[in-house]
Amino acid sequence: MAASRWSQLLSRGALRGGLARALSGNFIIRVAFTLLGFANAILLARLLGVEGYGFYAAVVAMLNLLVIPSQFGFPVLATREIARADTAQDMSMLRGVMGGSFRLVLLFSMVTVTLTCLSLIYLPVPESLRRPEVIWLVAALVPLAAATALLVAWLRGIGNVVLAMVPEQVVKPLGLLTVLSAFFLLGRSGEIDALDALSFYFLATMAALLVALYHCARRLRPRIAGARPQTSYKAWLLASVPIGLSGALQIMNGQADLLLLGALGSLEDVGIYRVAIQLSLLVLFFKQVVNSVLAPRFASLWSSNDRASLQRLVRRSSLLMVFSALPILLFFLVLGEWAISLAFGADFAGAYDVLLILLAGQLVNVGAGSVGLLLNMTGHSRDVLRAVFFGSAFLVIGCLLLVPEYGAAGAAVANAVSVTTWNLIMFASVRVRLGISPSILWPAQRV
Repeated sequence: MAASRWSQLLSRGALRGGLARALSGNFIIRVAFTLLGFANAILLARLLGVEGYGFYAAVVAMLNLLVIPSQFGFPVLATREIARADTAQDMSMLRGVMGGSFRLVLLFSMVTVTLTCLSLIYLPVPESLRRPEVIWLVAALVPLAAATALLVAWLRGIGNVVLAMVPEQVVKPLGLLTVLSAFFLLGRSGEIDALDALSFYFLATMAALLVALYHCARRLRPRIAGARPQTSYKAWLLASVPIGLSGALQIMNGQADLLLLGALGSLEDVGIYRVAIQLSLLVLFFKQVVNSVLAPRFASLWSSNDRASLQRLVRRSSLLMVFSALPILLFFLVLGEWAISLAFGADFAGAYDVLLILLAGQLVNVGAGSVGLLLNMTGHSRDVLRAVFFGSAFLVIGCLLLVPEYGAAGAAVANAVSVTTWNLIMFASVRVRLGISPSILWPAQRV
């Protein structure tokens, strides 16, 4: 019911046919992903405890950071270039983008894994990260995650935005949940630790990669059959630099606070903060739904110079984002502390105060609209890089200053300031570069 109303709202003039249906399908998968993610988080918290969950969260945060240099912006670039090639029916360029991006991501992954393993062995890192099991998991997971992200980007570029969500947002969390549930229901929770949970995470990632590979072979191979690949490595590498750096800084905004909290605080702080972060991201639920559907549409409208339609589409999507976030915010304000204790256990009750701080930054994130996506999909990725650079600087400096004294609450303050900073900078960039207003909270510009 709700999904159909949201699709109707967006389909009036701006979204039609397949795009409106994609929004409904996107919404269904996002709901499934959110439910699966919370089920996994609850099981992990119950099975591993605060400290064990903190170690698991710290290693996953490290892995997410290592994926950055492995893919270096090529998933975003591939989505953009494949959407353009598909719109122009240029199958030579389509094949070239696919082959070139895969080779480059594979090369970057191998370099990243090699340097990371050497660093874990020879540099002064915590002893828990020197364990052979951790090193092997990192070496295996980094290229798997990078390759999966690239294959998903290919599917998204040809307009299969719903199907593109399945590997990472259904298969992966469902696979992890299946194994965790088996241990929990069989009463063997005391027999697994954080390393076991990370091994299950590896198996789930492998399953997601295989599903993504299967769907790419079915949908892309017939399109490029017989086409001679047309490559532009120099242009792609130059374009990937600002996209990759801005993506790296954005992921840093989501992972650096966890890592710094683990280094300057305690694993218990990391466990509590991880719960608060996951809950705060619920406010972004509908923004992520809309953005994943509209990414190729933004690129298409901008390349066809249809700025009026782009403005209408952006305003309608912003309306959906803002009004869908309000009920979630009210729920956390009224029942958040009770819900955290009930779901995760009394040991995690301290996450509520941290959550309230994080929500302040996420409200700015929602209110600003799809600013980062708009700039990336219209070729203004340097503006995203500049904004996220300042945001990341605030995050790191804030954590260094506040975490030693205030722990998880200090990291939350640094996070909220960081998110607010880069969203406001990108909001101004969209108005100047594109000549449109990305938010319903600000008057629309004449186009």
